[in-house]
Amino acid sequence: MALRSPRLLPRQSQNTARNHTPPPQRWFDRVGIRELDRLALEEFGVPSIVLMENAGRAVADAVLAECRAGQANDVLILCGRGNNGGDGLVVARHLHNQGIKVVIALISPVEEMKGDARINAEIVRAMRLRTIAINHNSPRRSLQRVSGNPVIIDALLGTGLERPVGGALARVIGWTNERRAARGTPVIAVDVPSGLDCDTGTPLGIAVRASTTITLVGPKIGFKSPDAKQYLGVVRIADIGVPRELGERLAYRTGAKSTPARSLSRTLM
Repeated sequence: MALRSPRLLPRQSQNTARNHTPPPQRWFDRVGIRELDRLALEEFGVPSIVLMENAGRAVADAVLAECRAGQANDVLILCGRGNNGGDGLVVARHLHNQGIKVVIALISPVEEMKGDARINAEIVRAMRLRTIAINHNSPRRSLQRVSGNPVIIDALLGTGLERPVGGALARVIGWTNERRAARGTPVIAVDVPSGLDCDTGTPLGIAVRASTTITLVGPKIGFKSPDAKQYLGVVRIADIGVPRELGERLAYRTGAKSTPARSLSRTLM
């Protein structure tokens, strides 16, 4: 699977780039990803909300390019209650500011969200962006209120998922996959397609079949699995401002972690 860069270097930088050896590709597992947020703050003073802002902005830039290429102007963002959903809310803000018509579908009430995700949920509420509360008893009926065929951004579940997806989340994922199959709707996953085990590359019950995955910091080891390709689509990597030294320390290397790792959950490819 080829990993693609989201943008070209400026023309004036290309001569310099020819003499620069880029760092080797860094792969991450669930454990290494969890630690990034904590150590970025403890060792480098980078707050987790800054990383969330950088992640959402990087994803928004990639989505905006795809919308313009496909002449689309509508986006539906499916947001979970955790950090992956928080990334999606940042995406919503930036797309709205660029004139894209945004609809946010929340799997949980704002009041049940915590930390950085809750902060961004409150910002979005203050901005009065259109938001749909997904009814857990009939999630499909909730989503049928969305008209047209908007680009779908999957920000439901991230790398922390370790158990099978069920209930309303599974039905929302099923609706997303059916929508893409029936209408050819572009589906862009934030960091990892929801429901996909980032360490094995296999679905935990059910997983989003994305056309593009924007993975944060670096690709996940499960992406190497041939079975993962049908869920990932095109993979792009997004830099979210994690210090290079920290990323290199926590990266997964040929079956062994370089340190007693921990974990995060963001990236763009």
